[in-house]
Amino acid sequence: MSVQIFREALCREINVPDIALDTPFAHLDVDAAVVFAVLAQVEESTGITFPASLFRDCTCLADLEKRLSTSALSIREAARESSQLVKDFAAAAGTTDYWPSVASDQHRLVIAYIWEALKQLGCPLDIMPAGSKVVPPTVQPSHQQLLDTLFEILIQEGLIERVNSDHLVRTKVPLPSSSAAILHERILLDHPRHANTHRLLHLTAPRLADCLVGNADPIRLLFGSPVGRDLLQDFYTRAPMSMAASQQLAALFQRVFEPLKQSTSDPIEILEVGAGFGGTTGFILDALVAAGVPFRYTFTDVSASFFKTARQHYRTSDMPVSFEVLDIETVAGPPSHLQGRFHAVLSTNCLHATRDLAVSAANARRLLRPDVPGAFLALIEFTERIFWLDLVFGLLDGWWRFTDGRRHCVAGEGFWKQSLVKAGFGQVVFTEGNVEGKKPNPEVIVAW
Repeated sequence: MSVQIFREALCREINVPDIALDTPFAHLDVDAAVVFAVLAQVEESTGITFPASLFRDCTCLADLEKRLSTSALSIREAARESSQLVKDFAAAAGTTDYWPSVASDQHRLVIAYIWEALKQLGCPLDIMPAGSKVVPPTVQPSHQQLLDTLFEILIQEGLIERVNSDHLVRTKVPLPSSSAAILHERILLDHPRHANTHRLLHLTAPRLADCLVGNADPIRLLFGSPVGRDLLQDFYTRAPMSMAASQQLAALFQRVFEPLKQSTSDPIEILEVGAGFGGTTGFILDALVAAGVPFRYTFTDVSASFFKTARQHYRTSDMPVSFEVLDIETVAGPPSHLQGRFHAVLSTNCLHATRDLAVSAANARRLLRPDVPGAFLALIEFTERIFWLDLVFGLLDGWWRFTDGRRHCVAGEGFWKQSLVKAGFGQVVFTEGNVEGKKPNPEVIVAW
Protein backbone atom coordinates (compact mmCIF):
# COMPACT_ATOMS: atom_id res chain seq x y z
CA MET A 1 0.00 0.00 0.00
CA SER A 2 0.99 3.65 -0.28
CA VAL A 3 2.02 5.55 2.83
CA GLN A 4 0.23 8.58 1.39
CA ILE A 5 -2.81 8.13 3.67
CA PHE A 6 -0.58 8.57 6.73
CA ARG A 7 1.40 11.37 5.12
CA GLU A 8 -1.73 13.40 4.34
CA ALA A 9 -3.17 12.85 7.83
CA LEU A 10 0.11 13.90 9.45
CA CYS A 11 0.34 17.01 7.25
CA ARG A 12 -3.15 18.03 8.29
CA GLU A 13 -2.45 17.41 11.95
CA ILE A 14 0.78 19.43 12.18
CA ASN A 15 -0.35 21.94 9.52
CA VAL A 16 2.43 21.59 6.94
CA PRO A 17 2.02 21.29 3.13
CA ASP A 18 4.20 18.19 2.70
CA ILE A 19 6.63 15.90 4.50
CA ALA A 20 9.63 14.16 2.97
CA LEU A 21 9.67 10.42 3.53
CA ASP A 22 13.03 10.55 5.30
CA THR A 23 12.18 13.43 7.66
CA PRO A 24 12.50 12.11 11.23
CA PHE A 25 9.31 12.27 13.27
CA ALA A 26 11.39 13.79 16.08
CA HIS A 27 12.03 16.86 13.89
CA LEU A 28 8.29 17.28 13.36
CA ASP A 29 7.36 17.30 17.05
CA VAL A 30 5.19 14.22 16.60
CA ASP A 31 3.96 13.53 20.11
CA ALA A 32 1.38 11.06 21.45
CA ALA A 33 -1.53 13.40 20.78
CA VAL A 34 -0.50 13.78 17.13
CA VAL A 35 -0.06 10.03 16.75
CA PHE A 36 -3.52 9.23 18.09
CA ALA A 37 -5.09 11.95 15.94
CA VAL A 38 -3.39 10.60 12.80
CA LEU A 39 -4.40 7.02 13.59
CA ALA A 40 -7.99 8.16 14.15
CA GLN A 41 -8.04 9.83 10.72
CA VAL A 42 -6.60 6.74 9.06
CA GLU A 43 -9.16 4.52 10.79
CA GLU A 44 -12.00 6.80 9.71
CA SER A 45 -10.93 6.73 6.06
CA THR A 46 -9.97 3.05 5.81
CA GLY A 47 -11.92 1.29 8.56
CA ILE A 48 -8.64 -0.22 9.82
CA THR A 49 -7.30 0.20 13.36
CA PHE A 50 -3.50 0.52 13.59
CA PRO A 51 -1.55 0.32 16.87
CA ALA A 52 0.19 3.40 18.28
CA SER A 53 3.37 1.29 18.37
CA LEU A 54 3.56 1.83 14.61
CA PHE A 55 4.98 5.32 15.23
CA ARG A 56 7.12 4.17 18.13
CA ASP A 57 8.82 1.51 15.99
CA CYS A 58 9.25 3.74 12.93
CA THR A 59 11.43 6.87 12.86
CA CYS A 60 10.07 8.38 9.63
CA LEU A 61 7.51 7.88 6.88
CA ALA A 62 10.00 5.76 4.92
CA ASP A 63 10.16 3.31 7.83
CA LEU A 64 6.40 3.43 8.06
CA GLU A 65 6.10 2.61 4.36
CA LYS A 66 8.21 -0.51 4.78
CA ARG A 67 6.17 -1.63 7.78
CA LEU A 68 2.90 -0.98 5.98
CA SER A 69 3.88 -3.17 3.04
CA THR A 70 2.43 -6.03 5.08
CA SER A 71 -0.11 -3.91 6.91
CA ALA A 72 -3.79 -4.50 7.46
CA LEU A 73 -4.63 -2.20 4.57
CA SER A 74 -2.35 -4.21 2.29
CA ILE A 75 -4.19 -7.37 3.36
CA ARG A 76 -7.55 -5.80 2.55
CA GLU A 77 -6.32 -4.66 -0.86
CA ALA A 78 -4.85 -8.08 -1.62
CA ALA A 79 -8.09 -9.81 -0.61
CA ARG A 80 -10.08 -7.49 -2.84
CA GLU A 81 -7.75 -7.91 -5.81
CA SER A 82 -7.71 -11.70 -5.55
CA SER A 83 -11.52 -11.68 -5.24
CA GLN A 84 -11.76 -9.80 -8.52
CA LEU A 85 -10.03 -12.72 -10.25
CA VAL A 86 -12.40 -15.48 -9.12
CA LYS A 87 -13.88 -15.85 -12.61
CA ASP A 88 -10.42 -16.49 -14.01
CA PHE A 89 -9.64 -19.05 -11.30
CA ALA A 90 -13.00 -20.75 -11.87
CA ALA A 91 -12.40 -20.95 -15.61
CA ALA A 92 -8.90 -22.39 -15.13
CA ALA A 93 -10.14 -24.97 -12.62
CA GLY A 94 -13.30 -25.88 -14.54
CA THR A 95 -15.91 -24.66 -12.04
CA THR A 96 -17.58 -21.94 -14.13
CA ASP A 97 -20.46 -24.27 -14.96
CA TYR A 98 -20.95 -25.60 -11.44
CA TRP A 99 -23.97 -23.55 -10.32
CA PRO A 100 -25.80 -23.25 -13.66
CA SER A 101 -25.32 -26.89 -14.68
CA VAL A 102 -23.53 -29.31 -12.35
CA ALA A 103 -25.33 -28.36 -9.12
CA SER A 104 -28.82 -29.18 -10.40
CA ASP A 105 -27.74 -32.60 -11.71
CA GLN A 106 -25.91 -33.21 -8.45
CA HIS A 107 -29.05 -32.35 -6.44
CA ARG A 108 -31.09 -34.88 -8.42
CA LEU A 109 -28.45 -37.55 -7.82
CA VAL A 110 -28.35 -36.84 -4.07
CA ILE A 111 -32.15 -36.95 -3.82
CA ALA A 112 -32.16 -40.30 -5.63
CA TYR A 113 -29.58 -41.71 -3.21
CA ILE A 114 -31.60 -40.46 -0.22
CA TRP A 115 -35.01 -41.79 -1.25
CA GLU A 116 -33.55 -45.14 -2.29
CA ALA A 117 -31.86 -45.44 1.12
CA LEU A 118 -35.08 -44.51 2.92
CA LYS A 119 -36.99 -47.09 0.89
CA GLN A 120 -34.52 -49.77 1.98
CA LEU A 121 -35.21 -48.71 5.57
CA GLY A 122 -38.98 -49.01 5.23
CA CYS A 123 -39.87 -45.46 4.24
CA PRO A 124 -40.97 -45.76 0.56
CA LEU A 125 -41.51 -42.16 -0.56
CA ASP A 126 -41.99 -43.28 -4.16
CA ILE A 127 -45.31 -45.01 -3.47
CA MET A 128 -46.67 -42.64 -0.83
CA PRO A 129 -49.66 -40.54 -1.95
CA ALA A 130 -49.50 -36.81 -1.32
CA GLY A 131 -50.54 -36.07 2.26
CA SER A 132 -49.29 -39.39 3.63
CA LYS A 133 -47.51 -39.21 6.95
CA VAL A 134 -43.78 -39.86 6.67
CA VAL A 135 -42.22 -41.67 9.62
CA PRO A 136 -38.41 -41.44 9.76
CA PRO A 137 -36.73 -44.82 10.22
CA THR A 138 -34.74 -45.79 13.29
CA VAL A 139 -30.99 -45.48 12.76
CA GLN A 140 -27.82 -45.77 14.82
CA PRO A 141 -27.67 -42.97 17.44
CA SER A 142 -24.38 -41.80 15.94
CA HIS A 143 -26.17 -41.13 12.65
CA GLN A 144 -29.30 -39.41 13.98
CA GLN A 145 -28.01 -35.94 13.10
CA LEU A 146 -27.30 -37.12 9.57
CA LEU A 147 -30.80 -38.59 9.24
CA ASP A 148 -32.29 -35.29 10.43
CA THR A 149 -30.18 -33.49 7.85
CA LEU A 150 -31.36 -35.84 5.07
CA PHE A 151 -34.95 -34.97 5.92
CA GLU A 152 -34.06 -31.27 5.94
CA ILE A 153 -32.76 -31.73 2.39
CA LEU A 154 -36.02 -33.40 1.34
CA ILE A 155 -38.00 -30.55 2.92
CA GLN A 156 -35.84 -27.96 1.18
CA GLU A 157 -36.42 -29.70 -2.15
CA GLY A 158 -40.18 -29.74 -1.51
CA LEU A 159 -40.56 -33.52 -1.47
CA ILE A 160 -41.94 -33.57 2.05
CA GLU A 161 -43.22 -30.85 4.36
CA ARG A 162 -43.48 -30.36 8.09
CA VAL A 163 -47.03 -30.03 9.45
CA ASN A 164 -47.71 -28.48 12.86
CA SER A 165 -44.00 -28.86 13.58
CA ASP A 166 -44.51 -32.40 14.88
CA HIS A 167 -44.82 -34.64 11.82
CA LEU A 168 -43.86 -34.89 8.16
CA VAL A 169 -46.06 -35.53 5.13
CA ARG A 170 -45.36 -36.40 1.51
CA THR A 171 -46.04 -33.70 -1.07
CA LYS A 172 -47.02 -33.87 -4.76
CA VAL A 173 -43.48 -33.06 -5.91
CA PRO A 174 -42.20 -36.06 -7.90
CA LEU A 175 -39.02 -37.93 -7.11
CA PRO A 176 -36.29 -38.29 -9.76
CA SER A 177 -37.58 -40.57 -12.51
CA SER A 178 -34.24 -42.34 -12.94
CA SER A 179 -32.40 -44.49 -10.43
CA ALA A 180 -29.33 -43.24 -8.62
CA ALA A 181 -27.18 -45.70 -10.57
CA ILE A 182 -28.36 -44.28 -13.90
CA LEU A 183 -28.01 -40.67 -12.71
CA HIS A 184 -24.50 -41.45 -11.48
CA GLU A 185 -23.40 -42.79 -14.87
CA ARG A 186 -25.03 -39.82 -16.60
CA ILE A 187 -23.33 -37.21 -14.41
CA LEU A 188 -19.94 -38.80 -15.03
CA LEU A 189 -20.48 -38.40 -18.78
CA ASP A 190 -22.05 -34.94 -18.66
CA HIS A 191 -19.54 -33.36 -16.27
CA PRO A 192 -16.20 -35.13 -16.72
CA ARG A 193 -14.15 -32.47 -14.89
CA HIS A 194 -16.13 -33.29 -11.74
CA ALA A 195 -16.04 -37.06 -12.31
CA ASN A 196 -13.81 -37.93 -9.36
CA THR A 197 -15.97 -35.90 -6.99
CA HIS A 198 -18.97 -37.99 -8.03
CA ARG A 199 -16.96 -41.21 -7.84
CA LEU A 200 -16.14 -40.25 -4.25
CA LEU A 201 -19.85 -39.76 -3.58
CA HIS A 202 -20.53 -43.17 -5.15
CA LEU A 203 -18.25 -44.87 -2.61
CA THR A 204 -20.67 -44.20 0.24
CA ALA A 205 -24.05 -43.09 -1.11
CA PRO A 206 -25.20 -46.48 -2.52
CA ARG A 207 -24.50 -47.91 0.97
CA LEU A 208 -26.23 -45.06 2.80
CA ALA A 209 -28.96 -47.27 4.27
CA ASP A 210 -26.45 -49.85 5.48
CA CYS A 211 -24.28 -47.14 7.06
CA LEU A 212 -27.23 -45.55 8.86
CA VAL A 213 -28.18 -48.79 10.61
CA GLY A 214 -24.64 -49.98 11.27
CA ASN A 215 -24.38 -52.69 8.61
CA ALA A 216 -21.57 -50.89 6.78
CA ASP A 217 -18.58 -48.92 8.05
CA PRO A 218 -18.14 -45.57 6.26
CA ILE A 219 -14.52 -45.32 7.40
CA ARG A 220 -13.77 -48.61 5.66
CA LEU A 221 -15.68 -47.51 2.56
CA LEU A 222 -13.64 -44.31 2.31
CA PHE A 223 -10.23 -45.29 3.67
CA GLY A 224 -10.18 -49.06 3.35
CA SER A 225 -9.04 -49.27 -0.26
CA PRO A 226 -6.48 -47.50 -2.47
CA VAL A 227 -9.37 -46.27 -4.65
CA GLY A 228 -11.05 -44.55 -1.71
CA ARG A 229 -7.86 -42.98 -0.44
CA ASP A 230 -6.94 -41.77 -3.92
CA LEU A 231 -10.38 -40.21 -4.44
CA LEU A 232 -10.18 -38.43 -1.09
CA GLN A 233 -6.73 -37.11 -1.92
CA ASP A 234 -7.98 -36.02 -5.33
CA PHE A 235 -10.89 -34.13 -3.74
CA TYR A 236 -8.59 -32.17 -1.46
CA THR A 237 -5.88 -31.54 -4.05
CA ARG A 238 -7.29 -31.59 -7.57
CA ALA A 239 -11.07 -31.22 -7.41
CA PRO A 240 -12.08 -28.13 -9.44
CA MET A 241 -13.59 -26.36 -6.42
CA SER A 242 -10.48 -26.97 -4.33
CA MET A 243 -8.13 -25.82 -7.08
CA ALA A 244 -10.02 -22.58 -7.76
CA ALA A 245 -9.94 -21.60 -4.09
CA SER A 246 -6.27 -22.55 -3.72
CA GLN A 247 -5.37 -20.42 -6.75
CA GLN A 248 -7.20 -17.46 -5.24
CA LEU A 249 -5.43 -17.91 -1.90
CA ALA A 250 -2.06 -18.20 -3.65
CA ALA A 251 -2.73 -14.94 -5.51
CA LEU A 252 -3.48 -13.28 -2.18
CA PHE A 253 -0.19 -14.48 -0.67
CA GLN A 254 1.85 -13.36 -3.66
CA ARG A 255 0.18 -9.93 -3.63
CA VAL A 256 0.80 -9.48 0.11
CA PHE A 257 4.44 -10.55 0.25
CA GLU A 258 5.85 -9.49 -3.13
CA PRO A 259 6.38 -5.86 -1.99
CA LEU A 260 8.73 -7.14 0.73
CA LYS A 261 11.34 -8.58 -1.61
CA GLN A 262 13.28 -5.29 -1.72
CA SER A 263 12.95 -4.47 1.96
CA THR A 264 13.58 -7.63 3.97
CA SER A 265 16.28 -10.23 4.27
CA ASP A 266 14.58 -12.00 7.15
CA PRO A 267 12.46 -15.02 6.17
CA ILE A 268 8.70 -14.66 6.07
CA GLU A 269 7.27 -17.31 8.40
CA ILE A 270 4.16 -19.18 7.22
CA LEU A 271 2.27 -21.95 9.03
CA GLU A 272 -0.42 -24.18 7.56
CA VAL A 273 -2.95 -25.74 9.95
CA GLY A 274 -4.33 -29.16 9.02
CA ALA A 275 -2.23 -29.38 5.88
CA GLY A 276 -3.30 -33.01 5.34
CA PHE A 277 -2.71 -34.12 1.77
CA GLY A 278 -0.89 -30.86 0.97
CA GLY A 279 -3.38 -29.78 -1.68
CA THR A 280 -3.06 -26.07 -0.90
CA THR A 281 0.58 -26.25 0.19
CA GLY A 282 2.02 -26.44 -3.32
CA PHE A 283 0.03 -23.42 -4.51
CA ILE A 284 1.23 -21.28 -1.58
CA LEU A 285 4.86 -22.38 -1.90
CA ASP A 286 4.81 -21.50 -5.60
CA ALA A 287 3.30 -18.10 -4.76
CA LEU A 288 6.02 -17.38 -2.20
CA VAL A 289 8.72 -18.34 -4.70
CA ALA A 290 7.09 -16.08 -7.29
CA ALA A 291 6.97 -13.26 -4.72
CA GLY A 292 10.75 -13.47 -4.47
CA VAL A 293 10.94 -13.30 -0.69
CA PRO A 294 12.89 -15.55 1.66
CA PHE A 295 10.51 -17.72 3.65
CA ARG A 296 10.10 -20.67 5.97
CA TYR A 297 7.00 -22.86 5.75
CA THR A 298 5.70 -24.96 8.65
CA PHE A 299 3.45 -27.84 7.58
CA THR A 300 1.26 -29.04 10.46
CA ASP A 301 -1.48 -31.53 11.18
CA VAL A 302 -2.98 -33.23 14.19
CA SER A 303 -0.96 -36.40 13.54
CA ALA A 304 2.48 -37.06 12.07
CA SER A 305 0.89 -39.81 9.96
CA PHE A 306 -0.14 -37.07 7.51
CA PHE A 307 3.47 -36.05 6.90
CA LYS A 308 4.71 -39.06 4.95
CA THR A 309 3.58 -37.98 1.49
CA ALA A 310 4.58 -34.35 1.96
CA ARG A 311 7.99 -35.27 3.36
CA GLN A 312 8.69 -37.52 0.39
CA HIS A 313 7.59 -34.80 -2.01
CA TYR A 314 9.71 -32.00 -0.55
CA ARG A 315 12.73 -34.09 0.45
CA THR A 316 14.20 -33.75 -3.04
CA SER A 317 13.35 -30.07 -3.40
CA ASP A 318 15.06 -27.04 -1.90
CA MET A 319 11.81 -25.75 -0.40
CA PRO A 320 12.30 -24.66 3.25
CA VAL A 321 9.49 -26.82 4.66
CA SER A 322 9.43 -28.15 8.23
CA PHE A 323 6.86 -30.39 9.92
CA GLU A 324 5.12 -30.02 13.29
CA VAL A 325 2.28 -31.87 15.00
CA LEU A 326 -0.35 -29.29 15.98
CA ASP A 327 -3.83 -29.69 17.46
CA ILE A 328 -5.40 -26.30 16.74
CA GLU A 329 -8.40 -26.80 19.02
CA THR A 330 -6.66 -27.77 22.25
CA VAL A 331 -7.73 -25.67 25.23
CA ALA A 332 -4.09 -25.28 26.28
CA GLY A 333 -3.34 -23.49 23.02
CA PRO A 334 -0.47 -24.06 20.57
CA PRO A 335 3.04 -24.98 21.77
CA SER A 336 5.00 -22.01 23.11
CA HIS A 337 7.73 -22.28 20.48
CA LEU A 338 5.12 -21.65 17.76
CA GLN A 339 3.31 -18.76 19.41
CA GLY A 340 3.85 -15.24 18.08
CA ARG A 341 6.14 -16.45 15.32
CA PHE A 342 4.28 -16.29 12.00
CA HIS A 343 3.47 -13.57 9.49
CA ALA A 344 0.56 -15.63 8.16
CA VAL A 345 -1.38 -18.74 9.12
CA LEU A 346 -3.54 -20.59 6.61
CA SER A 347 -5.91 -23.53 6.69
CA THR A 348 -8.00 -25.29 4.06
CA ASN A 349 -11.22 -27.11 4.99
CA CYS A 350 -9.96 -27.86 8.48
CA LEU A 351 -11.33 -25.48 11.10
CA HIS A 352 -14.97 -26.39 10.33
CA ALA A 353 -14.22 -29.88 11.70
CA THR A 354 -13.22 -28.52 15.12
CA ARG A 355 -15.56 -28.32 18.08
CA ASP A 356 -15.53 -24.55 18.46
CA LEU A 357 -14.61 -22.21 15.61
CA ALA A 358 -13.84 -19.32 17.97
CA VAL A 359 -11.47 -21.41 20.11
CA SER A 360 -9.66 -22.79 17.07
CA ALA A 361 -9.41 -19.34 15.48
CA ALA A 362 -8.12 -17.85 18.74
CA ASN A 363 -5.40 -20.51 18.83
CA ALA A 364 -4.50 -19.67 15.23
CA ARG A 365 -4.31 -16.00 16.21
CA ARG A 366 -1.84 -16.84 18.97
CA LEU A 367 0.50 -18.16 16.28
CA LEU A 368 0.65 -14.76 14.55
CA ARG A 369 3.33 -12.16 15.22
CA PRO A 370 1.91 -9.44 17.48
CA ASP A 371 4.52 -6.92 16.28
CA VAL A 372 3.43 -7.13 12.62
CA PRO A 373 0.27 -5.09 11.91
CA GLY A 374 -0.50 -7.16 8.84
CA ALA A 375 -0.09 -10.65 10.29
CA PHE A 376 -3.15 -12.53 9.11
CA LEU A 377 -5.17 -15.75 9.10
CA ALA A 378 -6.42 -17.02 5.73
CA LEU A 379 -8.96 -19.81 5.41
CA ILE A 380 -10.58 -21.79 2.63
CA GLU A 381 -13.94 -23.02 3.89
CA PHE A 382 -17.37 -23.95 2.58
CA THR A 383 -19.86 -21.27 3.66
CA GLU A 384 -22.92 -22.71 1.92
CA ARG A 385 -24.12 -26.26 2.30
CA ILE A 386 -23.66 -28.61 -0.65
CA PHE A 387 -25.85 -31.68 -0.23
CA TRP A 388 -23.46 -34.35 -1.45
CA LEU A 389 -20.95 -33.52 1.30
CA ASP A 390 -23.40 -34.86 3.89
CA LEU A 391 -23.62 -38.22 2.10
CA VAL A 392 -19.83 -38.62 2.30
CA PHE A 393 -18.37 -36.69 5.23
CA GLY A 394 -21.66 -36.64 7.16
CA LEU A 395 -21.17 -40.36 7.77
CA LEU A 396 -18.04 -39.58 9.82
CA ASP A 397 -18.14 -38.53 13.47
CA GLY A 398 -15.93 -35.51 12.82
CA TRP A 399 -18.65 -33.86 10.74
CA TRP A 400 -20.82 -33.51 13.84
CA ARG A 401 -18.27 -32.66 16.55
CA PHE A 402 -19.24 -29.00 16.81
CA THR A 403 -20.39 -27.67 20.20
CA ASP A 404 -20.36 -23.94 19.44
CA GLY A 405 -23.99 -23.39 18.50
CA ARG A 406 -23.80 -24.28 14.83
CA ARG A 407 -26.72 -26.23 13.38
CA HIS A 408 -24.47 -27.85 10.79
CA CYS A 409 -20.78 -28.43 10.24
CA VAL A 410 -20.81 -25.98 7.32
CA ALA A 411 -21.21 -22.52 8.85
CA GLY A 412 -22.41 -19.46 6.94
CA GLU A 413 -20.48 -16.22 6.61
CA GLY A 414 -22.32 -14.68 9.56
CA PHE A 415 -21.26 -17.43 11.95
CA TRP A 416 -17.69 -17.35 10.66
CA LYS A 417 -17.45 -13.60 11.19
CA GLN A 418 -18.97 -13.87 14.67
CA SER A 419 -16.49 -16.61 15.60
CA LEU A 420 -13.44 -14.82 14.21
CA VAL A 421 -14.34 -11.57 15.99
CA LYS A 422 -14.87 -13.54 19.20
CA ALA A 423 -11.39 -15.01 18.67
CA GLY A 424 -9.93 -11.49 18.75
CA PHE A 425 -9.65 -10.54 15.09
CA GLY A 426 -10.59 -6.95 14.34
CA GLN A 427 -11.19 -7.33 10.61
CA VAL A 428 -12.77 -10.17 8.62
CA VAL A 429 -13.29 -10.16 4.85
CA PHE A 430 -14.89 -12.73 2.56
CA THR A 431 -14.54 -13.33 -1.16
CA GLU A 432 -16.31 -10.50 -2.97
CA GLY A 433 -16.40 -11.78 -6.55
CA ASN A 434 -19.08 -13.92 -8.18
CA VAL A 435 -19.02 -16.70 -10.76
CA GLU A 436 -22.21 -16.96 -12.79
CA GLY A 437 -24.04 -14.94 -10.15
CA LYS A 438 -22.91 -17.06 -7.18
CA LYS A 439 -20.06 -16.69 -4.71
CA PRO A 440 -17.35 -19.36 -4.91
CA ASN A 441 -17.90 -22.21 -2.50
CA PRO A 442 -15.57 -22.96 -0.79
CA GLU A 443 -14.42 -19.37 -0.47
CA VAL A 444 -11.41 -17.52 0.91
CA ILE A 445 -11.83 -15.85 4.31
CA VAL A 446 -9.16 -13.47 5.64
CA ALA A 447 -8.91 -12.14 9.21
CA TRP A 448 -6.37 -9.93 10.95
